[in-house]
Amino acid sequence: MKNSRSAYFGILLLAVITARAYAEQPVIDMHVHTKNVVQAGPEHAENLATMYAYEAEADENNVVLFAASGAQDFVESWSRYFGDRMLGGATFPCVNGVTNYEGATDGRRPCFSSGGAFPDPEWLRTQYERGQLKVMGELGMQYAGIAFNDERMAPYYRMAQELGVPVAFHTSGGPPRTAERCCPEFRLAIGDPEQLEEVLVRYPGLRVQVMHGNVLTYPGLLRMLQQYPNVYVDLTPFSTILPREGFHQMLRSYRMHGLLDRIMFATDDFPVAETIAAFQSADFLTEEELGGILCGNAERFLNMEGICKSL
Repeated sequence: MKNSRSAYFGILLLAVITARAYAEQPVIDMHVHTKNVVQAGPEHAENLATMYAYEAEADENNVVLFAASGAQDFVESWSRYFGDRMLGGATFPCVNGVTNYEGATDGRRPCFSSGGAFPDPEWLRTQYERGQLKVMGELGMQYAGIAFNDERMAPYYRMAQELGVPVAFHTSGGPPRTAERCCPEFRLAIGDPEQLEEVLVRYPGLRVQVMHGNVLTYPGLLRMLQQYPNVYVDLTPFSTILPREGFHQMLRSYRMHGLLDRIMFATDDFPVAETIAAFQSADFLTEEELGGILCGNAERFLNMEGICKSL
């Protein structure tokens, strides 16, 4: 009986230690939006509610750093609130000059105060040089029907390469009936991540984040990652919307090709704890691999050594 009781308490202690280790695991969230589809009032009440809700999730799950993009005014207000904990990003090109979240037909906001689809390059350069913005993207060319290597993007790629600004590309697809609901030039073919290759060849110094890196749909992405070590991925929304078996199949594909160290944690407006749990449920991942996905890989991608030290 004594031995059984000792074994029981040993197991219980191990469970507590394991749970605490997960709780203290630093997390970098590389894909956040500064607002949702609903329209904000003149005082940005909806924006503040969204911001506070994300902060509560981030605090509870030890998110030490996150990258967030959206309409210029919302990114600015979030940046003032979160300070160095947030990497603000510019999202463009913008269909009719407004954000394209979830294919919304109303409630969208101007991407930039200028009202244009693209930011003024000199203004954008100033934002990066002053540290007011830290990343470029989410770049949603697919929504605007613009190829990744469209010449209109060249000044921005050159700028990002010169200044060492990470660039995040929307790839894959979008909500059902996107072309009908918000963005008539949206096409699935434009979102194939392999179409990024010309950009990677022309601008070899870019640090690239492929958002929505679904290798089950786009197996060629594995070859791209092997060919271009400057490319990393996030797996939203598949970490949350796929059945566990399907998501685990995706992770196993990355693992089989030796590419788990290129996956960065991201939520894309899905619950932080639920997204973390999707990775934790993959019991074939080692502690080192899981820690890399949750924090270390993004730390390396961002060249921000020390962010992932356990608290």
